[in-house]
Amino acid sequence: MRTFAIALLLTTSLFAAGCGGDSGGGGGGGPAGTYVMDTAAMKPEIEKMMGPMMEMAKKALEMMPEDQRAKAQKEMDAKSADMMKEFNFTVTLNGDGTFAVVGATEGKKDQARGTWKLDGTTLSITTTHERGKEQENPETIQGTLKNGVIRMRPEKDMPFDLVFKKQ
Repeated sequence: MRTFAIALLLTTSLFAAGCGGDSGGGGGGGPAGTYVMDTAAMKPEIEKMMGPMMEMAKKALEMMPEDQRAKAQKEMDAKSADMMKEFNFTVTLNGDGTFAVVGATEGKKDQARGTWKLDGTTLSITTTHERGKEQENPETIQGTLKNGVIRMRPEKDMPFDLVFKKQ
């Protein structure tokens, strides 16, 4: 039971702890530029999604003997911070209509590139290369770009938007 409780706490804390202009790109210069993942902006949506799991984790922590509770909380917080550092992506929209995404999840580097187009505040990104390989069927994802913030949901069943803020 103790192992299960710690595993549950570590998993759910990932989401709770780190998920710590002009039209177009904002920050001047139009939409072209570098955008970094804004985990603080994503935190409320992630917390809402994780609510029931967070309640379970809280109860599991409360059930632990007091002398183990502080240690488990400290381990959970450290693991959460490490995981959020690893979940970090940067989007670069180039002035020539190409883009690149570079980042890592769970210690594995990831990258994609392709083309982008902005129509009003609707940003369309078409991935032509992923992990160094040309895509046979390029995928287009739409999101918004407003006041220097990109919001998009790369997977249709993803319960929250990824948010990127212009540097």
